[in-house]
Parts: sequence; structure tokens; C-alpha cells
Amino acid sequence: MIYYFVYDNSIEKKLIDDILKKLQSFAKEVQTVVYQKNSVEFLPKSTVFLMIDDHSFIEWIRANQQSELEVVILPYEKNPLQRKNYALPSSIDELLTLYRKENKTYMQSFISCNRLAVLGCIAIGEEEIIKRDFWSFLKRLFSLKLKNITIKTQKEHEINTAALFIEAGNEAYFTKNRTYFFKSSYNQCKRVASIVYAPGSIIETIKLKYFLSKLKKEEGKTLPEGIGIIKSNELLIKSNEEQKIEVNINGKIEKFTQIEIKREDTRFLVLSGYENCVKGEEKESIRTQKIPAGADIINFFTKKHLPLLPIASENDFAELFTKLRESSRITKAYLILLIISVLMATTGLFQNSAPTIIGAMILAPLMAPIITFSMGAIRFDDNLLLQSSKSIVFSIILSLILSAFFSIIFPFSHITQQMAIRTHPTLLDLGVAILAGIAAAYGYANSKVGESLAGVAIAVALVPPLCVSGIGIGWGNLDIFYNAFLLFLANMVGIIMASGIMFYLMGYASHKYVSAAFLMKLMMVSIVAFPLLISTRTVFKEERIYREISHIAMDNIKLKINDISVQKNRLLVQLNIISKKELTKIEKEKLLQMLKSKVDKNVRFIINYKIFY
Repeated sequence: MIYYFVYDNSIEKKLIDDILKKLQSFAKEVQTVVYQKNSVEFLPKSTVFLMIDDHSFIEWIRANQQSELEVVILPYEKNPLQRKNYALPSSIDELLTLYRKENKTYMQSFISCNRLAVLGCIAIGEEEIIKRDFWSFLKRLFSLKLKNITIKTQKEHEINTAALFIEAGNEAYFTKNRTYFFKSSYNQCKRVASIVYAPGSIIETIKLKYFLSKLKKEEGKTLPEGIGIIKSNELLIKSNEEQKIEVNINGKIEKFTQIEIKREDTRFLVLSGYENCVKGEEKESIRTQKIPAGADIINFFTKKHLPLLPIASENDFAELFTKLRESSRITKAYLILLIISVLMATTGLFQNSAPTIIGAMILAPLMAPIITFSMGAIRFDDNLLLQSSKSIVFSIILSLILSAFFSIIFPFSHITQQMAIRTHPTLLDLGVAILAGIAAAYGYANSKVGESLAGVAIAVALVPPLCVSGIGIGWGNLDIFYNAFLLFLANMVGIIMASGIMFYLMGYASHKYVSAAFLMKLMMVSIVAFPLLISTRTVFKEERIYREISHIAMDNIKLKINDISVQKNRLLVQLNIISKKELTKIEKEKLLQMLKSKVDKNVRFIINYKIFY
């Protein structure tokens, strides 16, 4: 075996002498050679210890591609790309320990880009946007467009897509340095691997920057959204736009309209630190399901700046739309559930039974057409809007008729507590409906949490206030009808508004019509919010009465409010006054004047005097 030590002439003599002594400890005869381009012809099957800079090594590869050699790259400050490319240690001693191991791993190919040998990986496109500092990143962020490109593999697979940037290089390099995207295996030392970064929104771009800055090391089970992986022996990447694509090759920026990346075999073997290079797989692997595909989607991302929020995939659209259409139709099952829920709710209201009313809430199918209407509004889908509107109007009319008829034939005419609490709608009820709408939209879009929709139905009651409205019609009491129906409208509009926003955030909205849809829903909320604001002011007045009366302190007397209700636009306060002795007429009059001084003049009192023995 013949050993050569080829080194850069800029390296200090003392360092050369020290390394030479270490090499001679196991290689008795070592020929030293100062590197000069094409200056040495090595004898076949000899070992060459190389200590040259990265640029010189790229030249050396081409000059010796057909030489039958064993090559060992010795580390020093000017060859970081070589060490990273072959996963070599940065210490001479560690490197020589690796070389003297019995089970050494070698690589017998390299990656080239447009005929130039590549160390590490090639970056194509907007790689700099990810590497920039935070403020530069933000300035550039809102003007980003994806590039319209075509990727062709060696076996003629053609992928038309839009991408922000692409990384390409040896599969072993990526398996070590992009662990989250590549699973470890024993066949990773031959193919060209590429990562296509195609974030579908500004939010995904921010996540991508954060993701890459953390350099996750654990293996990922699935690829994140906007990431595609292609493995082949050769890739041809073409720009479908007039503008050339920037390519970073070995730290130098070039511009091309066509980029050819291929694996080139060599006769020389290079020592590597990759453990999983027992054999090389040459079968192609293409995983591009999560990057843009189809002419319409590609045009959307390449002609316009990235949207703020992601767009849901076609599969997600199809699945959700099918679910909404089916669940909002007036089918036999829908009709039976609606009738049962209305009759159960009306019975529960007369019984003053909360459990019965809760059961009716769970059975009620009215949530589905309301959510479908919301989706139809943000998509401006005529079919969804028409179908859901028919179902909503039919359900409202049928519920009012059934509950009104029930109240007429039922031999009771007094309002129960469960009825009363649904005749005082406030902005708080609208707030609950908005939260429920968010949860409902998320539940419909995500089948994994669909079972939580029963909880949403309980949180925002749709059928009970509708039944109270019907009872008001049956009794001929317009106040009950108006207030209960206002609560129902508040719940329905809140759900429509919030679920629409949630669908937009999840990428289901039509970005073309989203502004018009949002304004339409805002008008609906405003119309309902005005009368709710008036009711809410009444609640604030009640709270003020509670607070003022609780601050009244008199010797041997306690005040307790039983109830505050609204009667003929006045607040009626039912109050217990508890004392240790019978109060005189003068004491009662004095106490009444004190109470009146604390509250508005329109407030009326019903006072029960009780003696505590």
C-alpha cells in the first residue's frame, strides 16, 4: 500500500510535521505532496490523505474521478464543507481513529449541479428569506410569491408545483442534517435527495423559519404541510417563469433557468462518518402530496403574494362539504330528531326540568344547517346557502308550530323558571354563541374532535328558546315570544359569525369573497346586538341594585334579595328583611326611604318582613 499526504502550501510546517508523525505511526512510508492543480498522478489502489481547502477539493474531484484511490480527508479550518459533506470529525485524532476502525464506511459518488461538484447541499430559490434576521425577514415576508417550477426525475416523473425554495444534495447528508424529514435507513448513500419548501401562507412561512431555526433532530412521523420530498439519481429543475432562479452552490450564488442535479460515480472511495451507508438504494421515492399541485392552485400561489392564512387542501374541502351537505338536508332522520327534540324541550320547559331540556339540546339537529349556512356564506356557494336556508326556515317554523300547539293543549299558563331564564337575552349570550360557533366549526372540520359537538349543543341552546317563543305564540304573549326569539337569533347569528371566522382561519374561505362575507355577517351581528345591548343594560342595573343593597348596614337587620325581574319596563325587586324584633311603622318607613335612595326611582319593591327568633 502506498500512502500520499497532499496538503495546502498555506499550512504551517509545524502542523504538517505533527500530522506526518501521526500518519507514520501506522503507515511507515508516506509521500508528502504540496497540492497543485493536476500536479500528481497517484498510483492505483493507493491511499491519499487530503488536507486542502474546499475549492481545491472540488477541482480535485474532477481531476481524479477515474483514479482508483482510497481518500481520507484530514480536517482543518479551510475545509468545513468537506467535513460536513462526509460527516467527518473536526479533530485529527478522531479522524485517524475513524480511519483505523475495521468497519469503515466509504462513499463512491458525489452530487453535481450543472456539472459543478457540490459539497453539502444546493439551495434553489428564496433560501435567504429563511436565513435573514428577524426584521429583514418581516420586511420581505408580505411580498413573497412562490416560483412556478417543474421537477423531472431520472425515470421521467414530472412534478409541476410552486415552491419558495428547494434544497438538494446527497441523501446521506440530508438524513443526518434534516432528520425530521428523512427516516434513517441502510440504503441512503446513492440517491439525490431534495426537499421542496412550499409554505401556503405567511403563517406557514413563519412556522417554517422557526422550524428550521430549531433544527429538529427527532424523526418525523409525517411530513409537515408545505413540504415535499423527492429522491432520484437525477433531478432536472426548470423555471416556468421568465425570471431566472437563484442557486447557491458551495456558498456561491448563480442564476439559471434550468438546474441539472445528478449523482456521479467515482472510482475513488472517500472515507465518511455516515454509519448507514452499507448499500445504496436507487429506486425513486416521491412524496409531494403536501405541496401545491394543479394549474389553478399553482397560478394562485405564483401570481399573488402569499395569503396570511393557509388554504385547506382539496381533499379537506371535499370531505367537509360532503359532511355539511348531508347533515343539513331535511331527511327522515333529521325530521324525527327535530320533532322529538322540540317536544322534549317544550315538555321540559313546562316541567321546569333542566335535565329534560339538556337531552333535547343534544338531540336537536339544528346546528348542522346553521354551520352549513356559515360555510356557504364565506364561500358564496349558492347551493349550500339555498339548502341550509331552507332547512333553517323549515326548522324554525315547525318548532314554533309544535311548541305553540303544545302550549295551547297543555293545561298550564304560568311561566316557569326555565322559561323565564330564556326571556332575558344579553350580550353575554351572544358571547357564548360565538365561542360555541368556533368550537362547532372546528369540530366539523376535524373529525377527531367531532364527539365534542354534543357539548357545543348544550353550551349554546338553539331549540329551547325557540320553544319558549312558540309557547309565547300559544299564550298570545308577544313579550315572551320577542325576548325568547331574540335569544335564538343571538345564538344563531353568533354561531354563523364565529364559525365563519374559524373556517377562514382553517383555510376553507374563498379569499376572493371573504371581505364581503365578513361584512354581511358583521351586519347580522350588529342588527341582533342592538336589542341585546338594551337587555344587557338591564342586567347591569340589576347588578347595581344587588351591590347597593348589600352595602346597607343596620343594627339587628339583614337584607336578602330573592329575585329581580322586569315587569312593564320596570325592575321589580323581591326583598326579605329579617330582624330580631317586630319593626315599627316608623322603622319600616325609614328603611324603605333608605332603599329608594340607593336605587333608581323606577324600581319597585315587594318586601317581606321576617322575625328571626
